[in-house]
Amino acid sequence: MNNIRQSLQQAHQEVVANTRLRVSIWLALAILLLYVVLALSDQRAVHEAEAQRLAQQAGRTAAVLAAADWQQRAAEASASRLAIEARFWRADSRGIARAKLENWLRDRGREAGMQQLQIDVEPATPVANHPDLWRVGAQIQALHHGGAIRRWLNELAAAENVLQIERLEAADHSRTRTWVYAFFIIAERGDGGDS
Repeated sequence: MNNIRQSLQQAHQEVVANTRLRVSIWLALAILLLYVVLALSDQRAVHEAEAQRLAQQAGRTAAVLAAADWQQRAAEASASRLAIEARFWRADSRGIARAKLENWLRDRGREAGMQQLQIDVEPATPVANHPDLWRVGAQIQALHHGGAIRRWLNELAAAENVLQIERLEAADHSRTRTWVYAFFIIAERGDGGDS
């Protein structure tokens, strides 16, 4: 204890005797104080910004809760979503989706009077940002006579489910090629193959 006291007295005497050392110590203390003030100022700004963000969020939440019709709007949005989803084709697997589209197109082609109907169905591909929604495409080639092409297009346009006609080629008055895409909600889980 005596050594510590002697060291402190010696350091005090040096500080008193040396002006440069005193100025350096005061300067170091001033820099340290400035750093503390700036750090506290930054923290205050961060806390104020967070408080303002929370106050705005609370205000938006209060406005939503104060709106009397938000539950009604949520129910309407849910009903609209169900109505839209009802327009999509449905299948239990990608393979069944392909078969359904091919059968549906074959039946519509026969009803329209298309002849030598050739249908090449593509593998199902997922639709981005919609985990259960798949796009199934088909290329159809057929011969037609009379008003068969008009009846064929009317059959496709009258589809209850979402059907996209990508391209139609009628090179001459008897041969046509059509590219069609259907959108399926596929309820399969796991790999589900494209058989």
